[in-house]
Amino acid sequence: MSRLSKLFGIALGSAAVLGLGGALFITKTERGFRLFLDWMYERGFADVPLISPDSLAAALAGGNPPLLLDIRSPDEFATSHLKGARRVDPDALADLEEADLDGADRDQPIVAYCSVGYRSGIVARQLHELGFTNVRNLYGGIFLWHNQRRPVWSGDSVVAHVHPYDWMWGQFVQ
Repeated sequence: MSRLSKLFGIALGSAAVLGLGGALFITKTERGFRLFLDWMYERGFADVPLISPDSLAAALAGGNPPLLLDIRSPDEFATSHLKGARRVDPDALADLEEADLDGADRDQPIVAYCSVGYRSGIVARQLHELGFTNVRNLYGGIFLWHNQRRPVWSGDSVVAHVHPYDWMWGQFVQ
């Protein structure tokens, strides 16, 4: 068992002792959120490359920005998204034309994101299996991006909020 798994187990055990309120408190801190993210990525997506919000911001400002794929529902995307992102329905990936990826350069940089990186982790893995070679998952998703005071957009305007997905996941939004 890795050190990270042990730490997360201790945190979860402590949260169980403290009850739901304790669990919510632990995960509302940035350290708790990152502990949860690291555990989630290690358990479910160890094979999926990650990109930090800092590295993504630098790549977006550079000369060859990655294609941004938002792997959230239409309502989540309409509330806010990263500038220039394309919303992709994960169920459409079986048909790349329907997913609007038909003819896309298989080596082009692609960054998938969702709320925290779970749905986008699945899609990043699927894209790799479909032959895309340079796909990364945004560490912390749009929640960490937003929590670090980076801009999110709705249409042509910067907005101050992101869709919380639901009450449980929304606890990670500051």
